[in-house]
Amino acid sequence: MGYRKLLALLPVYEAYAKQVDRQKLATVTKTVRPGQPYAGLAALGRFLQVIGDIPQGIQLNPNATIYEGALVDGVKHYQDRHGETPTGNLDARTINELNTPPAARIRQIKLTLERWRWLPHSFSQPPVVVNLPEYRVRAMNPDGTVAFYKNVIIGKAYGHKSPVFQKEIQYVVFRPYWEVTPSIQRNEIVPHIQKDPNYIAKHNFEVVTPKGEVVTDNQVSPQVLEDIKSLRLMVRQKPGETNSLGLVKIIFPNPENVYLHGTDAPELFSQDVRDFSHGCIRVQRPEDLVAWVLRNNPGWDLERVKATMKGEKNNLQVNLSTRIPILIVYGTATVNEENQIRFFDDIYGYDAELEKALAAGYPDAC
Repeated sequence: MGYRKLLALLPVYEAYAKQVDRQKLATVTKTVRPGQPYAGLAALGRFLQVIGDIPQGIQLNPNATIYEGALVDGVKHYQDRHGETPTGNLDARTINELNTPPAARIRQIKLTLERWRWLPHSFSQPPVVVNLPEYRVRAMNPDGTVAFYKNVIIGKAYGHKSPVFQKEIQYVVFRPYWEVTPSIQRNEIVPHIQKDPNYIAKHNFEVVTPKGEVVTDNQVSPQVLEDIKSLRLMVRQKPGETNSLGLVKIIFPNPENVYLHGTDAPELFSQDVRDFSHGCIRVQRPEDLVAWVLRNNPGWDLERVKATMKGEKNNLQVNLSTRIPILIVYGTATVNEENQIRFFDDIYGYDAELEKALAAGYPDAC
């Protein structure tokens, strides 16, 4: 899980904190790009060299006035470690990250270590691990190393947070229906239909009975609309390329009805902050993860997974021959595959909550 790696880097970062010159970098109202002047270059260079984003052997010009060269490379490295696209541009967000006190970073490490202590130390099978603030899912090898990772989109910070828990992946569904939840049906689908009775047809939905019998996939009558409002009838989206779940979903039964799935909007993965969903977790290029999940099912290699996703059979369920643990965790400080420490925003405010709880002290043992 990376606990030992993160623990090993804590004293390293504490040593950084003692060396860092805490002269704050000049804020910017306009993005500074490579080749442009910036007033805080000397302080920027010292900081990046102390924390390792610029190698120690590189000589920096203390009188530099133009933002270029090793400074740009160092900022790119820093941005990548802090969940930003490594553009090399000095914008307001990057300057704000650079000005974050080292004590705050050390606290992120300690809070993540505290959470990691609560997790199981052994598993029946190598697990799948989703770290929400990192927007990343990892498939683990038996020796604890990472087989591969994928970027993910998680639940919105306001009102649709993805849950933190441990479950077991039990099956995969190819070309699934999207069964719209009652809350989404009432709060989102109904208003759309009220504005446009043809909304269902335009977006590849259909109205069904509780038993799954199709009532209509065309214009919605006033009576059918009333039944949708009252939840006597349900709405689901037909399988296919335009389905909001994409072409596959990975199921680990849980009370929140959260699962991993593809998407019909892959362009959202280009965003740095990716809390766009209603709680489920969208996986970039999910076919690789599906093939890994089904690796113990004879015959289910990557090519078959891709073919089934593009095939004609809808809502095809494939049960795993061996269930796989999945952990959805929350850590704003992690160590990546190159043994570099990375920091992420406390998007759900859970670090702040945990810090407050720890400040109150541990409860007395009974």
